[in-house]
Amino acid sequence: MQYSNFPKKLEIQYKYDLIIKSTRDELNELKIRREELFLLYEKIKNEVNLLKRVNVDVFKKMLISSNQQNDMLDYYQRGVFAEWEDVPEWFEKAVNEMQG
Repeated sequence: MQYSNFPKKLEIQYKYDLIIKSTRDELNELKIRREELFLLYEKIKNEVNLLKRVNVDVFKKMLISSNQQNDMLDYYQRGVFAEWEDVPEWFEKAVNEMQG
C-alpha cells in the first residue's frame, strides 16, 4: 500500500511527515538538554567529592598543622567559590534547575 496510489495519499504523507519531523526535532533538543544536564551533574559531583575529602578528623589535623599552607583546608573553608567571587555559571544553572 505504501507504494500504490490511493485517495489523499499525499495529504496523509505530508501530515505524518510533519509529525515525524517535529518529533525528531524534539528528540534532538532533548538529547542536547540531556547532555547539558549530564555535564552539569558531573561538575557538581566533582565539587562535592572534593568537599567530601575533608571530614572532622581531617579538618582537625589540618587545623593543628596550620603553620603549613593547606590548599584542601582553604578549599573546604571557602567552598566551591569564595563569597567575594561571582557565582560560577555552573552553580547558577544547578540552582535554577532545582527551582524548576
